[in-house]
Amino acid sequence: MSVVWLTLTLVRYVERNAQRAGLAKRAEEWPWSSVYARLFKNAGPKELLSPWRVPEPREYLKWLNRSQLKEEVEKIRHAVKRSKSYGSESWVRRAVAEFGLENTVKNPWRPGKGA
Repeated sequence: MSVVWLTLTLVRYVERNAQRAGLAKRAEEWPWSSVYARLFKNAGPKELLSPWRVPEPREYLKWLNRSQLKEEVEKIRHAVKRSKSYGSESWVRRAVAEFGLENTVKNPWRPGKGA
């Protein structure tokens, strides 16, 4: 899994929130979303959005508005609930080592007796 794919998957998850909740028919129609702010430059506080670190794919809106796989959504939600990184184990290991994030992957629970 590449960093570009992980980034786009997570952005897509966030930008589909209103659509997934039934608040908008298409993700870009929700006026308080980042995709709306990017598309309609005069809509809201655009200065709050950072530039993407990856290129926006061609036909992004078409891809954005297609349903995400249930398993993908569940994996992202699990990572968020557990405050864990989203991605393959090898990607997480590399990111932890590169950015010095060892404390983010430690088990938060007490060690068992005899540990």
